Amino acid sequence: LYKMGPIISVSHGMGIPSLSILIHEILKLLQHAGCDPSEVVFFRLGTSGGLGLDAGTVVISEAAVDGIL
Repeated sequence: LYKMGPIISVSHGMGIPSLSILIHEILKLLQHAGCDPSEVVFFRLGTSGGLGLDAGTVVISEAAVDGIL
């Protein structure tokens, strides 16, 4: 976890399970810090392996799914 001004940068392991843990912990951290939830923005950068797309393809998703969709 790195904090640069008003930005927190965090790396997580592979997949949605580790992302779920990360989001839970970050939300607790923000709550304890007294942050206004309406002013917090989350975004994730990562790979899209296994989607059958050419290397270098940019994917913009609106939701995440688990193994059973």
